[in-house]
Amino acid sequence: MKTKVLIIGFGSAGERHAYILKKKFKIRNLSVITNRKIGLITLKKTQDIKNFNPDIVVVSNSTSKHLKTIKYIEKNFKNKIILVEKPLIDKFKKFYALKNRYFVAYQLRFHPVLIHLKKFLRNQEVLNTNIICNSFLPSWRNRDYKRSYSSNKNKGGGVLLDLSHEIDYLQWLFPNLEYNYFFQKKISSLKIKSEDIAIINGCDLRNRMQFQINLNYFSRIPKRLIMVDTNNFSFVGDLTNNFYKIKFKNRSVTKNFKKYDQNYLTYLMYKSIFKKNYKNLCSFKSGLKILKTLEKLKTIS
Repeated sequence: MKTKVLIIGFGSAGERHAYILKKKFKIRNLSVITNRKIGLITLKKTQDIKNFNPDIVVVSNSTSKHLKTIKYIEKNFKNKIILVEKPLIDKFKKFYALKNRYFVAYQLRFHPVLIHLKKFLRNQEVLNTNIICNSFLPSWRNRDYKRSYSSNKNKGGGVLLDLSHEIDYLQWLFPNLEYNYFFQKKISSLKIKSEDIAIINGCDLRNRMQFQINLNYFSRIPKRLIMVDTNNFSFVGDLTNNFYKIKFKNRSVTKNFKKYDQNYLTYLMYKSIFKKNYKNLCSFKSGLKILKTLEKLKTIS
């Protein structure tokens, strides 16, 4: 493929993007901005970056650097596709990026469990939604977790920002939410300087649905579940083991999917970008909405 891609930042996320682009889409014109010594073309000077003139820019440096990077892109490029690793920036700020088209890499939107659930929920009165994301930060990456940005709040880390996938897909499924309760704290023995648990409760303003979200960094038994009860059915979706079960009054259906890991979901996200099918992608506006939600949560904690 002749598309030219620039990746800014080459941690674990940048490596994943490069792998998918080269392996699955055969991108040959791929350059990286990083201080690391890697087996790819690296760019340092502003003029070299301008001369490369990428079609797609992937922002995968530390979250705390996203805003500065976006301003740099807006100053030097226009009419490009910009894919920003989640979250869009580290804290809500009202700003506009108008010269380029931006998306935020919330790839769980491409998980078939959530795509099927979104269809099931049409014209349904939802009573309750419960979301759980249990994870163990030390097993995330092939390096010392204490040195990762996740462990440092000042670098944009913390369970709420890191696991904001759950906030994103909940707002994707239910656009009219009210948040009533929020708790976040560092409670485990992990050697980090960021919060390792977040609990959120609220409701849907259009009906009587209640919802609960529980996120943590310290569980050695990983889980990523969504459970939804409506007046007509109950649904449980497992985003780690890739299946859902839906139970109606007189019957139940279980559907399993092939392994939808992070790499495959990232592949599906890029496939949509290359096909210019942006329906399920998280837009710049939606990315800012998530950050606005996170700022609001601080006022009710």
